[in-house]
Amino acid sequence: MTIDRRSATGDTEQLSTATTLRERPISPAKRVPGENGVWIFIYGDLTVFGLLFCMYMLYRSHQTTVFADSQKSLFQDIGFANTIILLISSLFVVIGMRALAGGGNRRARGAFVGAMACGVAFVAFKIVEWSAEADAGRTPYTNDFYQLYYILTGLHLVHVLVGLGVLVYLFKTAQVSVVGPSRLATAESGACFWHMVDLLWVVIFPLIYLLT
Repeated sequence: MTIDRRSATGDTEQLSTATTLRERPISPAKRVPGENGVWIFIYGDLTVFGLLFCMYMLYRSHQTTVFADSQKSLFQDIGFANTIILLISSLFVVIGMRALAGGGNRRARGAFVGAMACGVAFVAFKIVEWSAEADAGRTPYTNDFYQLYYILTGLHLVHVLVGLGVLVYLFKTAQVSVVGPSRLATAESGACFWHMVDLLWVVIFPLIYLLT
């Protein structure tokens, strides 16, 4: 009997390929944290702020001198301090969520308390900054720069206040003895919202306080 070498070789290659596919580990699909609904909200919120950023740059391009002179009066030290505070708060949230997912509820509660303390400090510094600006006679009616300054920082402050409520929810979640998948997904959604608040300020600070 004559054996077709090409056929035998083809069968051997197919067997080798099939064996390789079976032995190759299948990597797990990457999971997006949080719920789908919160991401729709986050993308929508980022779009709104993106439009406001574009408006700021448009006004700045037409009033370069006014914006440059007004920017010099801002308290950059407070803005920088608030940037560091929010970055630290996001770190606390990351630590808290990892602890929560791993069953370390006590550590999670401590991390969320740290994040809340940072959020309160941010609000306090912002009130001090606004008060100093108002005492100096710099209000939203001064010029277009200050109008956009108060709109952007004010809208962001509202998000920080909402975020503080979210952090309280995360803390209460960490008080539950067993955190199920559904509750954990909701907590992840809250953490994503807080990180968005942090991201927005990372853009607002250099845009308003530092851009020359």
